[in-house]
Amino acid sequence: MAIPSLKWYRRLMEAGFTDEQARAMTGILIEREEDLVTNEDLARELQDVRREIGDLRKDMEHGFALMERRFAEMEREFAQLREETQRKLEHAMASSAGTRTGLPRRRR
Repeated sequence: MAIPSLKWYRRLMEAGFTDEQARAMTGILIEREEDLVTNEDLARELQDVRREIGDLRKDMEHGFALMERRFAEMEREFAQLREETQRKLEHAMASSAGTRTGLPRRRR
């Protein structure tokens, strides 16, 4: 950004500032001007932020895809466990029923 320091100095002198005051004020204005952000600065920063957001979005999409695959695996594992548990329970019930003689108990 072009700093019009001579222009500022002259305007301050025309307004009645002493040479010393005009120089000091111009120095302060130059320091403040250097701290200002330009539209180009903002555009660069915005572009960087957008790029970072895009990278984060890709990372998140990848992470979510991994989570979805893992959840699908877990659902299959739970279904297998459910089936296995059901078979064992049915087998235990059938075994228990087969050990009964079917004869009435003797009364005392």
